Amino acid sequence: MDEYREIEIDKIEWKDPVRPEIKEEDIQAMAASFMTHAQIEPIIVKPMNEHGKYEGIIGRLRYEATKYGNRKTVEARIHYFHDESEVKSWQLAENLHRVDLSVVQKAEASKELYERLKKEVPGAKTDTPIITAMAISVHEMTGIAPAEKSIRESLRIASKLGKKAKNLLTGQKKFEVRSVNALLNIENEDDQAGIAKRAIEGDWTVARVKKEVHDYLKVEESATEKVKETLEKGDVTLQHAAEITRLKEEDQEKLTDIVVNGQLKPAQVKKVADFIETHPEEVPALFRNTPEQILAITEGKEVLKTEEDVEKFFRGKKGQAIVEEFTCPSCHRKLQVDWFKGEISWSS
Repeated sequence: MDEYREIEIDKIEWKDPVRPEIKEEDIQAMAASFMTHAQIEPIIVKPMNEHGKYEGIIGRLRYEATKYGNRKTVEARIHYFHDESEVKSWQLAENLHRVDLSVVQKAEASKELYERLKKEVPGAKTDTPIITAMAISVHEMTGIAPAEKSIRESLRIASKLGKKAKNLLTGQKKFEVRSVNALLNIENEDDQAGIAKRAIEGDWTVARVKKEVHDYLKVEESATEKVKETLEKGDVTLQHAAEITRLKEEDQEKLTDIVVNGQLKPAQVKKVADFIETHPEEVPALFRNTPEQILAITEGKEVLKTEEDVEKFFRGKKGQAIVEEFTCPSCHRKLQVDWFKGEISWSS
């Protein structure tokens, strides 16, 4: 039978130093919580040894927070472990709830605990009895009853997330489980890790990660080989490719060239793709223009291809009492317009 009691801080020792996952700010936050709500869950220790010490097994963060708050004692649960294997199982169970671990670290703990309990449920035809046993064991060991759905979610992450993505996400406590679940839709391990890396560097929201995965899947399903090759080279981004792949194959390849040559932004590519979808009859003529002219056409602007076109356009606005300077969108020469006189002066 386990014993519950207050134990003096200096009578508890730990085999290992404080884990690097436990940050100073975590200790301070829990110490502040203890001042408001007191200690809710006891730490777990082995019975007193011949040296008059208790070995700490579970609850290192709670222990460190108690010390930080200058308290002399900590609430503890003394458990009589059968062997070191049982100690490991308890530690794994506690890992499922630790605030200082990432989603990936908790998933790996779930997988290891699952494999341990699997040996204790011989002949199970499905994973349901094992997962039920996990939920019961975790509740008994930690006092917290996990939902079987969350256990299944963790096991799925442990089995489907690639090794490269796991390495990237292991220490990322802010990377939410919903973002990790989105990554699981990507089968290619390198691509999975690539999106995870950009998400970490850009501090993406869950919505942004889901959008990126959605775009990736759309490109994988519909993009031509040329689009995929250009994406792989880095000449276009995933956002570019997602807009391009809305189109039929012939138009995809032509728009890809326009994007690369004109260095169009994703928002500009979207406008061009929208125009192509809504004005299919104008597509052949559209692709005969320069990237700058294509953008002008898709934005509903008049395209001026020659000096004659420019002069005709400006003379149509004769009568305004103002002089302005412009740059020809086609030849890039400077011109000065006197609207009142209707005179145009070209730079040499």
